[in-house]
Amino acid sequence: MKGKTTRFHKKLIEINPCDINIGVNAPLRVRKHLPGEKAESKSDQRLSVSVAELGLLHSPALLQSDNGNPEDGIVIFGHRRIAAAAAAGVKKINAVIFSVSGAKINEIIALRLEELSSGAALSELEEIITIDKITAFSGRPAEEMLPLLSKSYGRKLSRDYLYRLINLLKLEDNILEALHTGEISTGDLLALSEHPHIDQTKAALLLAGETLNRGKQKEAVRLILYLADQGMGRWDKFLSDFRSGEDSLLESLHNACYPALQSDLKNISTIIEGIGLPRDAIITPPCNLEGGHYTLRIKIRDEKSFSNILTKLGKFSKENGILTLLDILKGKKS
Repeated sequence: MKGKTTRFHKKLIEINPCDINIGVNAPLRVRKHLPGEKAESKSDQRLSVSVAELGLLHSPALLQSDNGNPEDGIVIFGHRRIAAAAAAGVKKINAVIFSVSGAKINEIIALRLEELSSGAALSELEEIITIDKITAFSGRPAEEMLPLLSKSYGRKLSRDYLYRLINLLKLEDNILEALHTGEISTGDLLALSEHPHIDQTKAALLLAGETLNRGKQKEAVRLILYLADQGMGRWDKFLSDFRSGEDSLLESLHNACYPALQSDLKNISTIIEGIGLPRDAIITPPCNLEGGHYTLRIKIRDEKSFSNILTKLGKFSKENGILTLLDILKGKKS
């Protein structure tokens, strides 16, 4: 944009913040909640108090409407400041209004994205809303906007990934709120949506209903996917059996994916005895499902015992005994 003599015309005007459209359907509003709204944050409340005491230190910007009426202009940036002024009961604020031809609409978009990058960090939901709103506002096919959207998103977006992100906005409001607050992530929702046996909404509601840190949440998603991989029946049974408040979601998933070792102890003991391993041999399953491994611990008393154990394990492996044992531990065989 450097080197251009005139980007657009602008002037300072005075407006009533209550007359400006900053509702959820406003073309360039990307924030999930604004000051004065039911779910406003403490930061929103502080901003309203500040505006009431000091006024607006930075004027919001509007795009002039076709009819020239300032109140009908599209807010480019400053939605939060306008909302704070309205919530504080301020009747008049200064705003900058721009007049620009359709050919320069990308400059308005760039202005919006630039302002977002300097403000409070967007939630994952707000990042998706930004992509959706910018794409719609441009009036151009999404693929033509990919370079600009990728820059704002912080990494390269493919056309397929862009549409998959936007499609998440069709989920229920409580799931979107959980995405906004970080109770569930974009990656989790996309992973769940790709599995043919998983009802994305039901799975997302389970995750959103739990207080899990990021690591435990990722583990829960892995376990859900693992269960679904075993067939629709396993996952449906889990959904019907799970009762929130009894066991935690993560504990219940572990129990469903890894049957308690006590229930399989007889089978495992029989196999270990059949191999001829010492009775105190212990087999430990992995603590997760990605890159995990089973651990066999045996006390070796001397070189001869070690040699005998290796021989027995080699024979057991050739007879597919290891696979049988793993199937038992994974609950595939009783």
